[in-house]
Amino acid sequence: MPEAVTVITGAGIASGRFMFLQKSVEFTRPKTNILIDCELAADPGISMKYTGSNLSTILAGNFVNRFSLEGRSYKVIPQVARDHAAARKNAEAPSETAHDTNAG
Repeated sequence: MPEAVTVITGAGIASGRFMFLQKSVEFTRPKTNILIDCELAADPGISMKYTGSNLSTILAGNFVNRFSLEGRSYKVIPQVARDHAAARKNAEAPSETAHDTNAG
């Protein structure tokens, strides 16, 4: 396999169509740090268990259910709306996302 890569990169360089060629391929995934103020979340009755469960469901990207429409099966994959997914500039702004609490 390394010999094939060397031949391919050599041919690419010889063609003059590439500014540079790299043998290794590295993929980086974006990372997000989520900081949750436990005391602030607990004030309206939101538990950390509930918060973690919802975050894992929304951010995992896996399907949670299937449904059938006109004879075709579809996967349900929860996603966060773009305006809620982006980091808020003002952390004190109230969220428009509905939250269930321990009280209901």
